[in-house]
Amino acid sequence: MSVVEHLNPAWTQAFMRRTRFMDSDFQGDVLTVISMISASLRTGTPLPQTTPCPLVDRFMIRHVILPYASST
Repeated sequence: MSVVEHLNPAWTQAFMRRTRFMDSDFQGDVLTVISMISASLRTGTPLPQTTPCPLVDRFMIRHVILPYASST
């Protein structure tokens, strides 16, 4: 049982769109980061400086660059 099940359908759709839970690229990025953190905690090694999934770049493209590009 989750909170999403109790939301109004319009709110559920807006929530899913804004959080990107239905985006397969986002899901892959999150799973990659969780795997890296898990391996780091298990082995005691530090996290790498560079990650294989550019989360900040994807955030900037989706939420900062594209809205301005589409408004012009």
